[in-house]
Amino acid sequence: RFINEEYGQETGDRLLKQIMAILKANIGKRESCCRVSADHFVMLCGWTTRAKITQRIRDFLSILNSEKEALGIK
Repeated sequence: RFINEEYGQETGDRLLKQIMAILKANIGKRESCCRVSADHFVMLCGWTTRAKITQRIRDFLSILNSEKEALGIK
């Protein structure tokens, strides 16, 4: 919502599409992810442990943080 309010809905939509593309490019064979609403994403993982899921979330956050410039976020 912040991006839409600050930069406009078109920019917000573009950003969400870019985030989705980054997530899809970095999912494993037994994973699937989708955007379910506004700025909410869901990732489905094959049978795994809580520790592995936690690490996977950290990995994605790291990837997104490293892509901030490409996404146009300061």
